[in-house]
Amino acid sequence: MDYNIVVIGASGQVGSQVVKELETRTFPVKQLLAFASKNSIAESVEFQGEDIAVQTLDSSAFAGADIVFFCTPAHVTKEYLSIATQAGAFCIDLSRESLAESAVPCIVPELSSTALLKSLNTVANPPVAAIQAALVLAPLQLELGLKRVSLTVLQSASALGKKGVEALRKQSGALLNGRPLENDTVVADAPSQLALNLAPANAGGDSYSSADEIHTTLLRVLENTDIEVQVEVVQAPVFYANGLSLTCQLDGEVDEALIFSALQRQQGVEMLRSAQYDTCGTNVAPQYDAITACVTQMGQKGHLNLWSVIDNLRKGSALNAVQIAELYIAE
Repeated sequence: MDYNIVVIGASGQVGSQVVKELETRTFPVKQLLAFASKNSIAESVEFQGEDIAVQTLDSSAFAGADIVFFCTPAHVTKEYLSIATQAGAFCIDLSRESLAESAVPCIVPELSSTALLKSLNTVANPPVAAIQAALVLAPLQLELGLKRVSLTVLQSASALGKKGVEALRKQSGALLNGRPLENDTVVADAPSQLALNLAPANAGGDSYSSADEIHTTLLRVLENTDIEVQVEVVQAPVFYANGLSLTCQLDGEVDEALIFSALQRQQGVEMLRSAQYDTCGTNVAPQYDAITACVTQMGQKGHLNLWSVIDNLRKGSALNAVQIAELYIAE
């Protein structure tokens, strides 16, 4: 069976990646329709060798739609989500609008099921760091038990959207050539200097999650509110791929072989051994449908440190959403 797909925000950074993932993974598409704001109607997206015109979004966009991807600012999703579900579509929200709704499940496909998705009309794509942390923590929780976790998220400029990538590019060029930063390179809801700088970004912004939102969503994905979780978000001077440092305390003593085995068996996790630590960041590649992870330190009394890297545009956003759709249509 082929499906009518609607991508809202198709000309944006995440929406255009959703279209690419649908093609790369040969998702059974009967018809693809692309919508965006009035500013993007002159654009098109390429799909299976054809240019798909990006249309202006209105309430008629969802007629006949089977699956809708909302890759839009939250206020757009808020306006149109109920219209899409009333039209009978299964909706995947990448905008963060649904994260505040406790009745809307936050889905990491490797930790979910087709049966659950078939019973729903809307699901939320979790924040990048929540996806990343959940894939590492879920098998540890299952086999060893978790008491507390401290997360430090190293967030790339692409988390701020296209404007973040462009700002980092311009600022890097200016600083490396001894020039002052221009005001037009400052991005809203972000540290004023992205290049050659690390700065806390716990408050979040329009395009990325706050530390509190990551904390809440992670516990929802893990379905465990008893774990003590602390989250710190740091804006890092890299274009793509988010790093994540995890400090965990397990219920029992650390068993290296058991930990590595549990993580290696987890679908969506690519475990690296010590010889690969220095390349962990560069091992985020298009062929991976997974995050990379490695154990960096084991201590006494159940203490464990891990390091992980995720392609924030693919597995952290667009690919995760398409995998949700794949799980939804699975027999």
